[in-house]
Amino acid sequence: MKSYFTTAVGFGILSALQSFTAVNAQVQQNDLLKITVTGTRSEETVKDYAGSVDVITKDDLKYKPKSDLREVFDEIPGITTFSGARRGVRGLPGLNNINIRGMEGDRNLFVIDGIRLPDRYEYGSYYNIGRTQYVDFTFLKSIEILKGSSSSLWGPDALGGVVSYRTLEPQDFLIDGDDVAFEISSVVSNKDSGLVSSLKVANQLSPKLSSVIAYTYETAGDLNTKAKSGYKNDSSSYANNYFANIVYDINEESQISLKAEDINRSFETSDSPSNLPRNYSKLDSYTDTNRTRLSVNYDYQNLKDFDKLFDAFSLTAYTQSSRVDDDYSRTATVFGRPRKEYRDHNLITNSNGANAKVTTPLLLGGVDHLLTWGIDYSNIDMSRTRTVNNLFNGTSSQTKETPDSTVTRLGIYLQDSFALGNFDLLGSLRFDDYQVDAENDPIYVATGNGNTSFAVDQSHQSITPKISIAYNLDDDSNVYFSYSRGFRPGAWYEINSSYENFYRGFGGVTTESNPDLKPEKSNNFEIGYKSNSDKYDLSAAAYYNTYDDFIESLVSTGRVDSRGWAISKTLNRGEARIYGFELAGKYFWGTDKTGFNVGNSLSYSVGDDLVSDKPLESVVPFTNRFTVGYLAPNEVWSASLGITTVGKPRLSDSYSNFIPDGFTTFDATSSWNISDNFVATLGMYNIFDKRYYNFQDVRSVSKTDDQVSRFSQPGRSVQASFTFKF
Repeated sequence: MKSYFTTAVGFGILSALQSFTAVNAQVQQNDLLKITVTGTRSEETVKDYAGSVDVITKDDLKYKPKSDLREVFDEIPGITTFSGARRGVRGLPGLNNINIRGMEGDRNLFVIDGIRLPDRYEYGSYYNIGRTQYVDFTFLKSIEILKGSSSSLWGPDALGGVVSYRTLEPQDFLIDGDDVAFEISSVVSNKDSGLVSSLKVANQLSPKLSSVIAYTYETAGDLNTKAKSGYKNDSSSYANNYFANIVYDINEESQISLKAEDINRSFETSDSPSNLPRNYSKLDSYTDTNRTRLSVNYDYQNLKDFDKLFDAFSLTAYTQSSRVDDDYSRTATVFGRPRKEYRDHNLITNSNGANAKVTTPLLLGGVDHLLTWGIDYSNIDMSRTRTVNNLFNGTSSQTKETPDSTVTRLGIYLQDSFALGNFDLLGSLRFDDYQVDAENDPIYVATGNGNTSFAVDQSHQSITPKISIAYNLDDDSNVYFSYSRGFRPGAWYEINSSYENFYRGFGGVTTESNPDLKPEKSNNFEIGYKSNSDKYDLSAAAYYNTYDDFIESLVSTGRVDSRGWAISKTLNRGEARIYGFELAGKYFWGTDKTGFNVGNSLSYSVGDDLVSDKPLESVVPFTNRFTVGYLAPNEVWSASLGITTVGKPRLSDSYSNFIPDGFTTFDATSSWNISDNFVATLGMYNIFDKRYYNFQDVRSVSKTDDQVSRFSQPGRSVQASFTFKF
């Protein structure tokens, strides 16, 4: 691994010493002029969207390579991630959750090319299988992060926001009439001894047929955290991922494309003796994540007859499957009894669906309107099984805390946007039908030993609106106001539960299903300002969100069953509110946004549980990132220094777990356009090798835990990359 890293760094430095000539780089400095298709499900600039959206383009990923979602969101205000670790039988190693303005888990929607990623799974504090490992960033042309409820266009689960991925197209590589194009890229980092290498091949097979095929290989070790001696595990991961997109141009107005993805990631870790739970002598974890997707898409763009009903039309149909194997082996003494077992916990999903979108220009009362309307349908089968293999006697058993379930979603939406003088107005409305069909299979029923509730079905319908008004102060700046309604029904694993356990000396615990679980609802208000010029980008937003019928998983009911066992249940726990402010801007002293520059992004939010009158633990602490940099004329090379400051979390006086201090870290990055076809980057992170913590990672860690340093962030690290196209 060391040889890879040394070679890449040396190659980047030597290349940088070459003359920087005749280069027209594609660094995107106009953040507010980037195109978003997620905010309104049609193309518009970030500046013109009346809300908060961040767009990360293919060029952004090339000049600042990212290996995981934590790195992607590092510079976006109001967003953080959660990375877990196995602790005994609880937890799942790795990055598995995202937090948008205090909303996390199933309250945020993930889509790729408009297709929902597989549902996540959570069971109390025991398991948390997210959706962060399902996507390969080298296959993407853009990432969009929509903050705030988007249920009026994207339906259930978009209560907190939307993360939207768009994959590569052949024309991203076939420029200036090229028939064939190759792109090789590689990123190496000593943060985790990681290597990510990708090969992409684009072909113009005929005047109407083109394709892009990509392959990525990943390998890494354990994070180079600031853990105390003896508290670092022995970990390794690798991946082999494949992507293909074949496009056929039917005519100049329409095309059809076929996309295929195959994501395969594996992670292994062996706990060090110091990290082992009490009475454990061995704990090894093995996590395999697989996702495959096949989709066909038809796009029509009206270029000639503007009296047609359709200005644009798209139709997508897909099938998708995923499997996460969360396995581990342990040798331990549990309640005085020796155990040596291998546990296989799998989450299997199979889904299919279709969505259609139409845009229609319409003249009403002398005003031009643009109608966007469509339908989303998805059907997903999900199963979660635990298999315990006793390595002493060779026996095995199976249990299911949640029943096999089928979730069907149907959504119909309509949006109207139009301008009146300097005002841009938008209104949207969506109807959703949400169905959960649960199966009382023998394993699920037996798991509760006949003492639990049988699985129940559930059905919900909702209508969610959104309105926004923007006033254009001039051609380059505007102020806006938006209101949206959010909606999230209980997930399949929240509605039904079949689990019980007897703890010697403490008594038993059991769970109940909740057929009366109500959907979460939100009201979201936002005001903002955006401005763009040839010298600067500036955006500011203030938001105030309220939430009703918040769902909390497997909380104590205060009741016991006939055996005296305590009963837990997923319940609606009441009301909450989150409000805050975000500011982002960058100023350039040179022309055309070159030369010396300074930038800053800031987020501050407050969240409260209005029933318990306590702060919400999910709210991200105050965060500020300041940068100073230089971008050479013709964008040949760039360099920047970043300073990130994170405050202490706002918590109740009764909070008893570990509370990390605020911190400040420094990083430096640079990029070189060696030629039109070659880009190299070099960066150093946590320059002063500081020990610090992401609060979301340690929310469940006791303040007396000797292992707390294992949850620290990486120390000083260096990352280098290159991208070569030919």
